Amino acid sequence: MSISILVLNTVILSCLLIPLGIIKFFLPITSLKVLFTKFIIKVGELWIFTNKIWVKALHNPKWQIIGKENIRSDGWTIATSNHQSFADIFLLQDITNRKMPMLKFFMKYVLIYVPIIGLSWWALDMPFLKRYTKKTTRKKS
Repeated sequence: MSISILVLNTVILSCLLIPLGIIKFFLPITSLKVLFTKFIIKVGELWIFTNKIWVKALHNPKWQIIGKENIRSDGWTIATSNHQSFADIFLLQDITNRKMPMLKFFMKYVLIYVPIIGLSWWALDMPFLKRYTKKTTRKKS
């Protein structure tokens, strides 16, 4: 049931995210890009909120969170995770959604090719990182 809801939520909201991201990419006017970015972030926040609802409804997790009162909506924040399971992503998003700017996860560049979700992450301006060999780095400098 959890996987079905996650996939359904992802597919439905990706149908908004991907076209908006593509349109934003080609917009020549910065103020329009900013407007599209704000709307895309709202869709991302809805994605997170919907995930929060089904996780709590189906699993009713008992989380003890220390320090969430220190979350600020202004300035920069860095969040780290030990990634012992992918539940930490849902937890971080649940704690921070709409309380601070949307979290951005550094991702390996190859993840952009994951069907549907890779382009959704791209539309949400997630940073994709490439790894280079020392030889390639020397050639580029």
